[in-house]
Amino acid sequence: MVAPTCQRRGDRDLCLCRRVGGWTGAALKATFEGGKVSGVKTPVADGGIAGLAVVLVNSGGKPALALVELDQAGVTRTKLDSFDQLRAHYTVRFDGATAELLNGPTAGQAIDRLFDRAAVQAAFEAVGGAEACLTMARDYALDRQIFGRALAGYQAIKHKLADILVGVELARSNAYYAAWAAENAADELPLAASAARLTAIGAFENAARENIQVHGGIGYTFEANCHFYYRRERTLALSLGGREPWANRLIANIPGAQAQGNLQAEAA
Repeated sequence: MVAPTCQRRGDRDLCLCRRVGGWTGAALKATFEGGKVSGVKTPVADGGIAGLAVVLVNSGGKPALALVELDQAGVTRTKLDSFDQLRAHYTVRFDGATAELLNGPTAGQAIDRLFDRAAVQAAFEAVGGAEACLTMARDYALDRQIFGRALAGYQAIKHKLADILVGVELARSNAYYAAWAAENAADELPLAASAARLTAIGAFENAARENIQVHGGIGYTFEANCHFYYRRERTLALSLGGREPWANRLIANIPGAQAQGNLQAEAA
């Protein structure tokens, strides 16, 4: 299984592909040698319109980051069939493409920091999508008449909408805190970003699915468009790795977790 791990800002993309085994060691296939990058990254979100890419590569046996201009002869971009029809994904092949190694923190540190910040951005996108689902479901329930009364008048529907709202507000709160940590408390960001990531994808998943349920059979058709939000929810849920790695990162960054782990290791 290959999970897309690409975030877009302006005309730049981070282009790396994280497999189940991680992104370093044997899992890292792209190479940098003599100012050239060779290898394949897939799937890359919005890879067809990006002008520059920061690519994780193996340079001299160590992971490094290389800056590559994508509009050159050594780069081939192939559009993939995507579950999310509104966000294109590409396979990007580098065949001796001219590149430049980036200085600064080690690649591992830079990737961790970028993933945390990308998780914050994705959390806000998920919150916005979940809120849109809530609005769609509410409006449809108020308008739909069934057995002589509005669908919104039934208690089961009210409970569904209330549960979606609770999830959205919790995710929004975590996203705001993570955004604050990204700019003001770097040591708190790993924990805050993990919490924002987990609550946001959970809220969006529940909202997207319940929105379809509230719409009934019409929710699966192009007439209602509910499925577009479901497709985006599924894409976002995997785009930075699923729940497990973020849950592990959250647990590892809980205050006192590292000290507790050291004590358990000593006791063993």
